[in-house]
Amino acid sequence: MNDRKLEHLFQTIPAIIFCKDRKGKYLAANDICVQLTGNQFEREVIGKSDQSLWGKSSALSNSHDQEVILSGKPKSYIEYGKIHTGKIIAAVSYKTPLCNQSGKNVGILGMSFLLNESNEMMPLLEKKGFVIDRTLINHIVSKECIQLNKLSERQLDCLFYLVKGMTLKQIAKQLHLSPRTVEHHLEAIKNKWGCCDRSELISKAFDLKIIRDRLFL
Repeated sequence: MNDRKLEHLFQTIPAIIFCKDRKGKYLAANDICVQLTGNQFEREVIGKSDQSLWGKSSALSNSHDQEVILSGKPKSYIEYGKIHTGKIIAAVSYKTPLCNQSGKNVGILGMSFLLNESNEMMPLLEKKGFVIDRTLINHIVSKECIQLNKLSERQLDCLFYLVKGMTLKQIAKQLHLSPRTVEHHLEAIKNKWGCCDRSELISKAFDLKIIRDRLFL
């Protein structure tokens, strides 16, 4: 297959497609990937890390990248990330080692299919061999994204450290905030989620996959 045909596939498959080196720096990205980062051209993404493009929400994806690189085997994941508009998106990601002509593992090649409540990508994913529990995916994606889209990045940080067992003072020290500001953020989450007390807030937080995964990074 020539370069022109590969480029055509790269740009026309309805997915986020990217290549990264072993340090997590982008080597290539298709138009969908570029646009979700808030950029217009691939050259604006090349050489940058997930942290600089996606922020703190990239931590879980980075750990998956390293897992694939170290194992040398392809793997699939359900991942969450915050795009440039602040919206939380969910995707099924397939990642495989990227090898050069001599067979050396030099990074990863990834393809992420966006999930939404209509799950338009499900038939394609199933044809490609993914075993998908549609009911479970509907539940996870709709519930998780609705809850997370109500939170700012700072509120999510406060919630994570609360679930981790930290006191208000400890969270404040970790995030370089005042205890009063931390309390304000947590109260705002309680109100958004309709929680009666902090115990219910922590319980609801544990229901979120992104919180559980972050706890065990």
